[in-house]
Amino acid sequence: MAYDNLLIVLTVAAGVPFLLAMVPRVPIPGPALEIVAGIVLGSVILVEPDATVQALSIIGLSFLLFLSGLEIDIQRLRGPQARLVGIGLAGTIVLAVVVGWLLNVIGLVESPLLVGIVLVATSLGLLVPILKDAGAVGRPVGQLTIGGGSAGEISAVVLLSLFFSEHS
Repeated sequence: MAYDNLLIVLTVAAGVPFLLAMVPRVPIPGPALEIVAGIVLGSVILVEPDATVQALSIIGLSFLLFLSGLEIDIQRLRGPQARLVGIGLAGTIVLAVVVGWLLNVIGLVESPLLVGIVLVATSLGLLVPILKDAGAVGRPVGQLTIGGGSAGEISAVVLLSLFFSEHS
């Protein structure tokens, strides 16, 4: 079994932080640069997601989401902050449903509900590393962002489960 794809992925994953450390004035967050590198390497078909790379991606995403959960300070997300997170989530759901409905009216999508649910999902795995790089995790704005992202992720998973259980 060849591990060329895995070697390339691990080289990029280890090389991006070193590259950013050598050029500290570049205002690009590490996760964003890693995503761009993945797009470039995947579009050139230099890396194919074989079974080893897919297994590593699942483990990595699980680990990243676990670490993101450790960054939430539940004590700070009570009272008015929890209400702000709830209002933000409700606004996101309303906006997502409206966009899904508009895309259905235009004729671009067949399932506006599925599009709305997908738009509710945030990328908590991308939010937390960027907030950590900016030093904003401990500040109120960072905690509200992480709380809102977590609420969006959890809501999207629950809504997707309900959506697909209805169709099966």
